[in-house]
Amino acid sequence: GEFEVGSSDGEAGESLSIRRRGTERGVWKDFRQGEGGDLLDLWAKRRMLSVSQAMVDAKQFLGIRDTMPPRERPTYKRPAKPQCHTPQAKGKAWLLSRGLTEETIAAFKIAEQDRSGKTYVVFPYLRDGELINAKYRNPEDKRDMRQEGGAEPCLFGWHLIDPKARTVAICEGEIDAMTLHQVGIPALSVNAGAGNHQWIDNDWDNLERFSDILLCYDNDEAGQKGAKEVANRLGLDRCRAVTFDKAKDANEYLQGGASGEDFDYCGRQAKAFDPDELKAMSD
Repeated sequence: GEFEVGSSDGEAGESLSIRRRGTERGVWKDFRQGEGGDLLDLWAKRRMLSVSQAMVDAKQFLGIRDTMPPRERPTYKRPAKPQCHTPQAKGKAWLLSRGLTEETIAAFKIAEQDRSGKTYVVFPYLRDGELINAKYRNPEDKRDMRQEGGAEPCLFGWHLIDPKARTVAICEGEIDAMTLHQVGIPALSVNAGAGNHQWIDNDWDNLERFSDILLCYDNDEAGQKGAKEVANRLGLDRCRAVTFDKAKDANEYLQGGASGEDFDYCGRQAKAFDPDELKAMSD
């Protein structure tokens, strides 16, 4: 028939329904446990795996192998935990002035460092329980910014992404990722601006599980060019470009009074990266 019934945990029962035909083939719902998803989610749940592990397992089951052989990657050093403290005075005031809440600041483990008579806000790049990198930003001088030397380029915010999430936003700055998290959108940030894509190689395996990637780059020429380059690398079929009305970025949109519903609307209006030769009917 159209549906298969059973139980998502492998026990006897008829609480689980799986669509077998049509455009939603593979979509399932376990009404007893209130869970659902696609076949990869079900594979992961049944075998108690992460989605990334389920993808590897499913490839082996189907006889699919990656065509590119593993290649040697550069070696990076893990930075020592920086000498810092909970944001106070200048650092905290700057973060709050950007519309961020104390809960958001704490969730991202943002810290503050005093060095050479200046105050720096510390953005820790955490992944799999490790400190991978750290960025230091002087709130009084945007040009006074640095990262840990020799650290691995990677995305900011991994420690707050649900392992089961299949949709994620990627931003051009840490403050923008924190903004989207605050309004309920799982988000990451690049480490070095719109034109630097070194993070792709290092986070490729972690990004493989996402079927919907919202590229929330700055609404300017450099940002849109960078978003298109990233989409070409990650896969045009799973990337969409998001703009926040006339605001330059997500944080500016928040400071302009945007609500969570406004951000959700912008996400729903995200545009696919169609080939340049393809024109809309309205054009």
